[in-house]
Amino acid sequence: MSKQKERWLQRLQRMNTELNELLSRIEAYNEQELHFKPAADAWSIAQVLHHLFIGEAGTMQYIRKKLSYGPPPALTRWHRLRGRLLKLMLSLPLKFKAPAVVSQVPERPDVPAIIEQWRATRKEMEDFIRNMPAEYEHKALFKHPVAGRMGIEGILDFWEEHLRHHIRQIDRIEQRMQASFVK
Repeated sequence: MSKQKERWLQRLQRMNTELNELLSRIEAYNEQELHFKPAADAWSIAQVLHHLFIGEAGTMQYIRKKLSYGPPPALTRWHRLRGRLLKLMLSLPLKFKAPAVVSQVPERPDVPAIIEQWRATRKEMEDFIRNMPAEYEHKALFKHPVAGRMGIEGILDFWEEHLRHHIRQIDRIEQRMQASFVK
């Protein structure tokens, strides 16, 4: 296994630890808390989780589909730069409108099912990295709706920062929820 793959797998393991910490926190909530909306046009914690899961699952679905057509295209410096800009944007305390493909969330997502499927998606990414042909290590495997083409490094950057971005959103929902339930 290449050193690059080993680094990606170690990084994914750290990301899984961060995800598991969030999910442990979430699993303590009851149905009312999971589906609490701080405003009529805002998402609940359950809806945020659904959005996060759909984004990652969609990434894996896209990779499988595109690889079925043949080898992926080369990854350029421009692709890497756009990915870094997306990571920077997500790290800022700004709100963004989600791309249409991941903005449609059910009113009351099934959180236990999401958690189970999300963990399976992370395992799928681990297996993909582990078994990925060496010639794909520097290829554009995914096309993000905003940032464009990404390789594994860019995908992991996106997943990591996207999760952190929405953890901050969940923190805000929790604060509003606590204030609302105290009244």
